[in-house]
Amino acid sequence: MKFIKKYKLSGSDHLINGYGAALNAFIAQNYGAGKNDRVRKGYKASLWTVGIWGVLISVIFICFPKPIVEIFFHEPKAIATAMGYLVIIGFSEAFMCVELTTVGALSGLGRTRLCSIISIAFTSARIPLAILLGGIMGLNGIWWALSSTSIVKGIIFTSTFLWITRKRK
Repeated sequence: MKFIKKYKLSGSDHLINGYGAALNAFIAQNYGAGKNDRVRKGYKASLWTVGIWGVLISVIFICFPKPIVEIFFHEPKAIATAMGYLVIIGFSEAFMCVELTTVGALSGLGRTRLCSIISIAFTSARIPLAILLGGIMGLNGIWWALSSTSIVKGIIFTSTFLWITRKRK
């Protein structure tokens, strides 16, 4: 417990952001050199790596939320609320990892404006979606708004990257 408070352990999003930054440099170098096959191969290898990490985190959050939550909370209501959050967010962790990595890859291709448009549009959609789902499901509706938009962004970013880098005949 003291270790966690002292070092403020961060979430997987910081790890994946770093991975996305590294992929950005790799993609940019190979794209600039005209090595498009390396761009796609590097992206696919990265996608597998972060996808496996994301699935692992998802499984832990969905299947074992209580031991994690009990590190930080001791009141039954806080434990129940935090467990609900971890389970719902757990469904989107793998997609969030793919999203953040793909943003790095698209940025390496020079498509930063496109990344901003997609990110702003779907992150902004969380507000009305949270209001709608929050009214129906309460606090869990807000978590589902966050989770569902992360899932959609992961799918859209990946599809966009694959479409942009598709082999042309």
